[in-house]
Amino acid sequence: MNAERSEDSEDELAYLAGDPEESPLLQCERSETKVRLAKAIAELPERERMVLTLYYYEEMTMREVGLTLNVVESRVSQIHSSAMVRLRAVLRVSRSPGKRTAASRKTPLRPASRMPR
Repeated sequence: MNAERSEDSEDELAYLAGDPEESPLLQCERSETKVRLAKAIAELPERERMVLTLYYYEEMTMREVGLTLNVVESRVSQIHSSAMVRLRAVLRVSRSPGKRTAASRKTPLRPASRMPR
């Protein structure tokens, strides 16, 4: 079924995602990553969760977080670093080893000489 082209159809085209970064696949992957990240944060030790919450959600400085938790700023930095290491490890492990996302592909999966014409 063909719709007649109206003057507004050009405006409608402006709403179509043209940026490859906004493809449905990448949106889905981003959504799944957010869910995995939320679960990983929930499983962090309480102190690490608290530092992340105060630093990122409450937008406190490391110094302010330290004053709130009664520790020095360098200790807050160590706790933050420890949390980041744990989160990266969880996200790295949860991704299938042989699976590459569209965002991580720098070259085609098949050599150009074998690609269909």
